[in-house]
Amino acid sequence: MDECGAAAALADGQRVVVMVERMKVKKRSNFETFIKFGTDASGLERTFRLFQALAQCIAHIPSIRSIFILFLSFLRLLLGSLFLSSTSNLSATQKELSSPSAEAEAQIITVTLGVRSKLAQGRRFFRLFRFLDSFHSASTLYYQYQAQTETDKSEVGTYCMWLDIMSKSFNGMYLLFETLGFFATLGVPGLDPWGPEVNMFLHVEGQRFWLFALICGVIGGVVRLVYDRDRAGGAGAGAGAANDGTSETEKENETGTREDDEHGNQLKEEERQRAALAKAEEKQRVVIRRDRRMRIRRRITADLLDFAQPGAVVGWFPDWPGMIGLMMVGSTWLTGVEVWEKCAR
Repeated sequence: MDECGAAAALADGQRVVVMVERMKVKKRSNFETFIKFGTDASGLERTFRLFQALAQCIAHIPSIRSIFILFLSFLRLLLGSLFLSSTSNLSATQKELSSPSAEAEAQIITVTLGVRSKLAQGRRFFRLFRFLDSFHSASTLYYQYQAQTETDKSEVGTYCMWLDIMSKSFNGMYLLFETLGFFATLGVPGLDPWGPEVNMFLHVEGQRFWLFALICGVIGGVVRLVYDRDRAGGAGAGAGAANDGTSETEKENETGTREDDEHGNQLKEEERQRAALAKAEEKQRVVIRRDRRMRIRRRITADLLDFAQPGAVVGWFPDWPGMIGLMMVGSTWLTGVEVWEKCAR
């Protein structure tokens, strides 16, 4: 009896050690993560998207454009003070940059829009065959669902599974339509096999599929958050019942102590060890649950911010380029954090 209790306590301890070690995975340093992020395809794509969104904000929001012009002015004055030997040239440069002309501002708008277009074109190279990954993920989820037994299937799990399948399928269609219109973005005469009308159709319908994918992703994330909260409440009630059971066991152990001190002390020690192990496991579960909920919230926020871009193309949202650029900055930052965390592992 005592050997079995000791073996169970040892097994519980090993399980907790495994959980703790899993949580304490060594991560790369910030510099190593930056190198990994800068050489990773997803990291580069997120970086290009951030620059594209900033260029769109500069081109369409006057206040941000003024800040950008002020920054350029300061930079050119700094370089001029270091490398220009003539005071008259430096004064002329300072006067020119302190009050930029309308022509200079129009040139900045033209340049930033050109940069935005080229960055958008460059990002499509990273997504050329991404539709295969989306369709593969959707089919994998479907076959995993079909392989589950009836006892393993839950109503909430079924809803989330089908929402994930639809989200990845819609996203695959968006990426497929984008790939079909890839030749038109190259701008090579005679290379485009479709023509302007078909390319416009592919663009608009692809954005529509992307919007459907975002909607399914947001609904699935909200369902997961609600279900996870309810499950956490049930787990808390179960933990309270377990504590009550432990109290009853301790009372029985006290009775056993009166009959046999040595045997009772050993049982109490095992109970204390098990309680400590259960407490450590509960702490780890709380940390894992908090991290999971944080990731779900972050993904929901990013998807909501991305609504504006495809919604404006299909005509369901106002076409405000400046606001869309700001929302792109937010969503790109949130999704870029996910890639950064992946590169840090």
